[in-house]
Order: sequence, then structure tokens, then C-alpha cells
Amino acid sequence: MNKYHKHLKKYHQLVNKRNKKENKKTYFDYLLTRIFVSSVIILLFVSIDFLNISSFNSKVINAKLSEQTNIFKYVNFFNGTFGSFFPIEKSEPVFSSDVYDYVAYNNKVNEITNYSFEGVVNLVEGIVMKISRNENNYYEVMIKGADSYDYVYSNLIGIDVSIYQYVTKDKIIGRAPKVNNIYRFNLQIVKDQVYYDFYDQCQD
Repeated sequence: MNKYHKHLKKYHQLVNKRNKKENKKTYFDYLLTRIFVSSVIILLFVSIDFLNISSFNSKVINAKLSEQTNIFKYVNFFNGTFGSFFPIEKSEPVFSSDVYDYVAYNNKVNEITNYSFEGVVNLVEGIVMKISRNENNYYEVMIKGADSYDYVYSNLIGIDVSIYQYVTKDKIIGRAPKVNNIYRFNLQIVKDQVYYDFYDQCQD
């Protein structure tokens, strides 16, 4: 009888050991499946945004990204599935009226004036979707904000960002030219082809 109990105990130990291994394997398989399915879904979402592109011309693709795609919806989906996979700030997409010294709104353009600081402060966290340079060697940077607005900073003499870079709120993205001891650059705030006054968008 003692031999029987010993064999039975060994048998249960072996079964428990095997079950633990199978459970680990099942969890690992589940995790891999989850990652694969989520990746396919994200790829599908991105592909849908590009269905209307008839050419692989880089300008067309960049315009499609700039006008219709807010990458944050994909980042938020991915983070919701796997936790903080892509680390982004959880700041509110709002800004204060005193971030710049003076702003005048004329013909869809916010004309920014700073009296003692050449740095161009980014208003809302976002992704750099476009960088260009005109014939006068001034830069223009378009950032797709987390609030789905486009923030177009222009008349910059230098930049400190790269294309498709994630930029935080209050980051210095470039430098404004100095004219008569003051620093000036332009800002356009756009959503669905509607242009907004800086002060109308402020939280205060």
C-alpha cells in the first residue's frame, strides 16, 4: 500500500509539473498571438488611410499623412493593448496666452513677437509631419498635435527637430530671426482647413 501511495504521489507531481509547463506555453502563445493580431490591425488601419493614394510619390504620401492621419490614434490603440509601449506624455492639449510675448492675427497667420528669447516654443505635443525650406532659407515645420490640430511654424532661421519626430509640449523646436532687437516668426493653427487665432485657442 505504501508503494502505491508513493507511485501515486510521483504521478501527481509529474502531472503538476507538466501542467505548469503547458500553462507557461499557453500564455506565451497567447501573448505572441495578441501581438501579431494587434500589429495586423494597426497595419490595416494605416493601410485604409492610404487607399486613396494613386502614386507612391513622396510628396503625395507626405500630404496624405499631413492632412488625414493623426498618428496618435494608432499610438493610443497600441498603448491600450500593451500598456505604455510608446512612451508619450499625458499632458492636456492646451496652452497659456503668455507662452509668447505678443501675437497678432492677420490673414490666417499668427504673427509671433518675442522681445528677449529667440527660441520657438512648441504649443502642443505632437509629431513632426513636414519640414520645408523656402528660397530665403527660412524653415517651416508642421506638427500634427495630439488635439488633431496642425501647428505650422514658419520663418525660422534654424530648427532642432527631424521629420516624424515626437515632440513634447514646450519643446524648443527652432530659432526665430532677430530684427530690430526683437524676434519674430509665424504660426498657423489649422484643423479641417479652418484657421484659428492663437488667443481663441488659449486656456486663459
